[in-house]
Amino acid sequence: MSEQPSLLPLASVSDLALLREARGLGLAEAAAHLRCSERVLEALEAGKPTGLAPVYQRGFLRRYANLLELDA
Repeated sequence: MSEQPSLLPLASVSDLALLREARGLGLAEAAAHLRCSERVLEALEAGKPTGLAPVYQRGFLRRYANLLELDA
């Protein structure tokens, strides 16, 4: 079984949690804004597969980038 590729370059993925914390958002608060579980958000921040279909991963990642005021 093949592992899903990371959605962002490693440097960008590793910065997501730092950017979220810099904006004063906790994990639970950001997950509530995105209407996803904290587990999915943690997986996105770690650059690991979320267990969701790639189209949903991209959608959550795009919404997360907008929440963090990044270029989606």
